[in-house]
Amino acid sequence: MPEKSRTGQTRPYARAKELVPWSDTITAYDMEHLFLYARLLDEAAQGASEAEMIRDVLELEPGAKRAAKSLQQHLARARWMRENGYAQMLSEPKPEQT
Repeated sequence: MPEKSRTGQTRPYARAKELVPWSDTITAYDMEHLFLYARLLDEAAQGASEAEMIRDVLELEPGAKRAAKSLQQHLARARWMRENGYAQMLSEPKPEQT
């Protein structure tokens, strides 16, 4: 079931963890947060401030040291997905449907 955001709207992705689980391959966390990664990349491309991305996308309080670190990690992972992860997704065979 979709989660609700701080504003009560339905969030199309799971709440972000503080630290991103890192791997050289796509993780379950990545798959659950594709929309979040896309939002972060879009916000960054449009010139959003760190505080805006922390508040509006990660739903954390700007100014907290952990929030800035979380944003840096999620942006790094979003960029990794853009440059490497999506190619992995497209090249992997899809599981058979039963």
